[in-house]
Amino acid sequence: TVNGTLKNLVDAEDTDEATSEATLTVADDAGNLTLAGTLENEAVVTNLNNVTMNPNSKIVNKGTITNEGMFFNNSTKANFENHDTYVDKLGYLLSGQLLTNVGEAAEYICEVDTDETRLNYALIQRTMVTTVRFVADGWYNFTPFAGKDFSKLKFEVNAGSSNVGFIGNDETVVGDQKVAIPMELKIKSLTVNSNLRINRNVADGSSVTTTNNQLKLNVVEDVVVNAGTFSIEQPVLATIGGDLTINGKYTPLKGAKVEVGNRTAENGKMYIGAKGVAEIAPNVQMNVYGTVDKAATGTFTYTTATGTEVSGEVRCKSYNTGAGWTAGQAPVVDAYFTFE
Repeated sequence: TVNGTLKNLVDAEDTDEATSEATLTVADDAGNLTLAGTLENEAVVTNLNNVTMNPNSKIVNKGTITNEGMFFNNSTKANFENHDTYVDKLGYLLSGQLLTNVGEAAEYICEVDTDETRLNYALIQRTMVTTVRFVADGWYNFTPFAGKDFSKLKFEVNAGSSNVGFIGNDETVVGDQKVAIPMELKIKSLTVNSNLRINRNVADGSSVTTTNNQLKLNVVEDVVVNAGTFSIEQPVLATIGGDLTINGKYTPLKGAKVEVGNRTAENGKMYIGAKGVAEIAPNVQMNVYGTVDKAATGTFTYTTATGTEVSGEVRCKSYNTGAGWTAGQAPVVDAYFTFE
């Protein structure tokens, strides 16, 4: 029990300006931390069991707090100041009066799996969440959230060796029948640290129909593929309002339609890093309204078309001609595709 002030701080070393972080852990073997005073954190706090804020107690977080247990705020929302990073690990949630994010740098990260209730907490109920982190294998169905605007939320896919997929649809009424129509999933940004697929093909053995396979991804700012494979399946347009950075693998699949940047402003960049791979399938139509660039060792290829297929194509304003492109395997400076 803390009745006064507990400070968990970062101490600077004297020569190389490195820092050593003090780590406060509430252990999982019946560990408890009860606050009747103030906790000032500038380093790392990990809750593996039970943290309780009594009335009038206070937390000022300027480091990282990770919750893997019961975390109950029985004080006030204003008395839990989050200036840096708070994380609710999968299966656990802050309860009670919650917290207040202070400043633009404040992050409240909520980890989710495919459970609709957990998604609802992160997307709807916890209005102070800034980043939704997808950490479990499976198809995440956004159909229950059709018509919602998540343009203030950052999405991060971090599921290790597992495969994450996004699906969903909206619906309308034709006559006396409900008909599935494309659903827009509008988010602030997307970071891909493990495999992610947008929509899924009926032919892939997943027993899915177009009913929940019409998700239109709309990323207001940037998409960064750090690792894994980011795949986009037809049938609807995917839009990236900022830049697309590829350090893992990017594969728009057969027939996909993708646009990067703003057509009017002629901005938006596609960049392929030294270990990045962009593999463009047949019948893909992609517009990059700014520049396409890659590191000399980055890879850009069009998959060979067969039968009635036509080669995919990436059209752009310009590209870096000195970046080691292979003949016939480069973007095209041409009139943009027209998307409905």
